[in-house]
Amino acid sequence: MQLKTAVSTIEPDSDPDIRTITDLFDRFIYPVTLTQKGAPSNIEACHKQLMHAAVKEALTNIAKHSVPRRVDAVLEFTGSIMKTRIENDGVETSTTERAGNGLRYMGNRIEAVRGSLTTAMVGQIFRIMIILPVERA
Repeated sequence: MQLKTAVSTIEPDSDPDIRTITDLFDRFIYPVTLTQKGAPSNIEACHKQLMHAAVKEALTNIAKHSVPRRVDAVLEFTGSIMKTRIENDGVETSTTERAGNGLRYMGNRIEAVRGSLTTAMVGQIFRIMIILPVERA
């Protein structure tokens, strides 16, 4: 119940800014080391909402399937993409499914706007990478 409450109370605004995404990391049940690179510009509101939903899903999965000692995140903006990388070291070995329905459906929505969502195990680290295009004004 605590997990549902923590995650469901954070909803994107109708006109989101990047702070709605960084707030997810700030309010997560585990401490997150967040690094931001570049400055957001020309990002469509729908893409910010999509990134918000993807980050929320990724953090929900960490809370459900991990007991991390550390969670690291990088939020990066370039002239053409908005990228988020989230890593954690507390993956429970009993979890055999790499991507559940939440991540699969989120990946489908991201691919529909020419983005990508990938997951990988890198040693003992579980990594989620979310890339969305930035629309030029």
